[in-house]
Amino acid sequence: MQGQAKQLAEWREKTVNLLLMPLVDEEQTDLKGDEYETSTKQQDEVYVYVDALRALIADRHDIITGQQNELIKHEMNVAFRQAKEGQGHSPELLIELLTVRNGLLPEKGSGSARSLITEIREFKAGLRSAAEKGNYRAAVELLIVNGALEKLHRMSVEQTKVRLFEPISHCRVPDLQTGHVLRAFAPMPSPKYML
Repeated sequence: MQGQAKQLAEWREKTVNLLLMPLVDEEQTDLKGDEYETSTKQQDEVYVYVDALRALIADRHDIITGQQNELIKHEMNVAFRQAKEGQGHSPELLIELLTVRNGLLPEKGSGSARSLITEIREFKAGLRSAAEKGNYRAAVELLIVNGALEKLHRMSVEQTKVRLFEPISHCRVPDLQTGHVLRAFAPMPSPKYML
């Protein structure tokens, strides 16, 4: 999860920097004629980074809760397929970012924090029973398991509270092609929530 947290911060910073780039100013004297093309290219990159962020956040949620976001999974598969065919927003960048994302996914079958908490609770019940019957080793193991369970539970609760991708209304960016308004992002949560 630490790798995901670092990647989220990096991609989020890149997205915000792209959103904060100045638009073409009509009063500029050094116009070259390719400003519109450059602006649309930057906008395509924003779309790609937002999609990659959404996917990484969904992956993180899956690791914590065990609830996979099937819509994001489907959208990323379609986007990746289209990017391989040279279609969509900035296909090369999308392939690059989704490849990085795939490298950050946990191994299949590794389970979620929530499922791990359930397994530890089941194990704890067996230890408690043995400790109540006078088994000293089980009593010591129960203390260790209680500490680990408390720590894991606290981490899981903190991670589910983090809002990594909360839009804010005061920062709006116009879409040059459609005229729709894009939204930027709220400040990153404090590092204590990032594992």
